[in-house]
Amino acid sequence: MPENAFYTSKDCIRLGTTCDLSGPNAYIGMAAFRGYSAYYRYVNGRGGVHGRQIDLLVEDDAFDPERTRAAVRKLVEEDQVFAIVSPLGTPTNLAVMDYLLARQVPVVSPHTGASIWALPPKRTYFALQPNYQVEGRLLAQYALELGARRPAFYAVDDLFGQEGSTAFDAELKGAGVEPAARALHPARESAPRRWIEELAAAQPDLVALFTYVKPAADLLALAYRRGFRPRWLGSYVLSGPEIFLLAGREALEGMVVTTYPLGPRGHRGLILFEKLLARDPIGAPPGTHSRIGYAAAQLVVEGLERAGRDLTRDGFIAALESLRDWTGGLLPPISYSPGDRRGLTSLGLRRAKEGNWIVERDRYELRE
Repeated sequence: MPENAFYTSKDCIRLGTTCDLSGPNAYIGMAAFRGYSAYYRYVNGRGGVHGRQIDLLVEDDAFDPERTRAAVRKLVEEDQVFAIVSPLGTPTNLAVMDYLLARQVPVVSPHTGASIWALPPKRTYFALQPNYQVEGRLLAQYALELGARRPAFYAVDDLFGQEGSTAFDAELKGAGVEPAARALHPARESAPRRWIEELAAAQPDLVALFTYVKPAADLLALAYRRGFRPRWLGSYVLSGPEIFLLAGREALEGMVVTTYPLGPRGHRGLILFEKLLARDPIGAPPGTHSRIGYAAAQLVVEGLERAGRDLTRDGFIAALESLRDWTGGLLPPISYSPGDRRGLTSLGLRRAKEGNWIVERDRYELRE
């Protein structure tokens, strides 16, 4: 029986993903879901890929690694998907990485910036988001550029928070600056009152946030009410529109976050993205997470197109490895090779102003 007999047919390519649609990071999950769903619908409406419709199976894991394990086993063993695409979350992806590697299932654009998906390179994994080590160093360099002398950080105690905050800490120390405070909160608990007291006692002039939307919003809202007003920096995890609704626009005013770097301005890919997202029945505005979800779907479709009509997993992997300076219009060009699975290696900066993110810098390059 040919390799592709289960997960493709003459009419269909079956893909799978896990996503938080009901848990603590549903704000991110729903935004990413809107992004990739919009593009797959668009492709299907234009006849699919080589005449096949894309059938995307979405499993809600509520950001619970145990549920992720069950969901991925179902997608691979029962639904027999061709690939896993845009799966959300660092701890959730870690829970199934070894299983998916053993099964040699292609995984495209894990919706997480952990470096482990690309370093060292893994044959079946293709990262797209900039990794958290790059982001941590970049935010430290920006903090120093702003003149911070007593920076601190607030991070979630998982691979995301650990990688970002450790890189932030090391970059500061390399410049002779000792962090004023280091606060790590458990992954499923934030207790903002405790952390505000700890951070405020250290009297930092800047606080970098390496955590998820809800704990960050809780911290920012309480800090604003208590008059604790350092400069705030944040991971691109926080760069969607949802955090304004949770924390209040006043609490975020002036905060700077990283974001996925912008692609070519005026590119028809950006115009199409905005047009398709405007049709979203929920009506949420396009944001960082919907943009990376959409771009990831573009990447998947590009690989499927290049792999040809006789679609196999090996052919799909080879097709993605052939990408050189590819862009769908939303992001700067990316390239892959057998030895490079990183995807994006630069970031942009955005500043909170009157309830919106405005562009601070299109691209902020890491200084080595």
